Amino acid sequence: MMAHEQGFVLPSLALATALLSLSIIVAADSGDGRNGALRDLRERLALEIAATTAEARLAHLLLTEPLDQRGLRVGGDRLGPSGVLTPMERGMRAAAGRIVHPLLFDGRAYHIDAGPMLQVEVQDEAGLVNLNSGDEGAVSRLLTRFGVAETKARHMAAALADYTDGDDLRRLNGVERMGYRRAGLPIPQDAPLEERSGVEAVAGWRDALSSIQGSRLQNRVAALPPMQRFNLNSAPSDALQATLGLDARDAGLILAAREKVAMQSLADVARLTGLSLAGGIAPIGGLPARQIRFRARIDRGGKTDPYHYEARLTFAEEGRDRPLIVEVAPLRRGPAEYAERSQHGVGSPFPISPALLAARKW
Repeated sequence: MMAHEQGFVLPSLALATALLSLSIIVAADSGDGRNGALRDLRERLALEIAATTAEARLAHLLLTEPLDQRGLRVGGDRLGPSGVLTPMERGMRAAAGRIVHPLLFDGRAYHIDAGPMLQVEVQDEAGLVNLNSGDEGAVSRLLTRFGVAETKARHMAAALADYTDGDDLRRLNGVERMGYRRAGLPIPQDAPLEERSGVEAVAGWRDALSSIQGSRLQNRVAALPPMQRFNLNSAPSDALQATLGLDARDAGLILAAREKVAMQSLADVARLTGLSLAGGIAPIGGLPARQIRFRARIDRGGKTDPYHYEARLTFAEEGRDRPLIVEVAPLRRGPAEYAERSQHGVGSPFPISPALLAARKW
């Protein structure tokens, strides 16, 4: 679950605090390199310093650069209310010689020099499987992709839908309040999950997944409003397959097509794959949510780093006096499954704000 460190981004304060801590630890180290605990702490501090710097750069881009269906168009023109850049506007931009660098919210790998070199991901949560959607099929298919037996996955998906649906009517394969009482478990609130980690309170979930399976699942799910549209333009392959019931080949067609043209609806998927898709319960669309997930780890030339940093950046409603909220999770150790490397390649440069370049502050 996210630690509730919410508020404006204060990179200078975070950096100063981390540097002070790092100085103390370095001074305390005997210098012989044999103190594993101190080395471990130094690595964690180095990651936090670099990651908060990269996070602040991302926050600046989120607040100053235009958003489209796939992410940010760094250096681009802001879109109109329809969210579409007209051919005339596109031609005018090209004629002006403006260079636009996309920052895509689909979890691909970027690299950024923030002291040490970091590998970072930016993931639109609308491109993940929404635990609050009530879409049993999507949740069940995602679980089976992570190694859960089909029968068990169906029961887990039904139990989750019962847990979040706001009534006490038990679904087929589901669990309602009486089942929780018999099992000695806390009674469900019958309301949407506030955090993705809340799924551990659902009957049958806590012991069904190994630590590796649970980590993989957390990277592919979100706890969004029940009617949040699933974004076809930011979903990883396994989220596309789970939500739309596709195989890997058809999901790959979508991934390739959206590199050129943003997708808007199931009609686009049907034209591309030749499949007639009705979709599940989750509504389908082509725009990001207001919740963006950011992850970072130190890039050690292909070697696996034990820790990774994660934060969630949330846009406030238009006109509010607090435009961005940042929630930072504790550093996590273990397999992070960074960036589907075979799909996107590794380490495209993280876009730089034109304003920062112009001011020579980079």
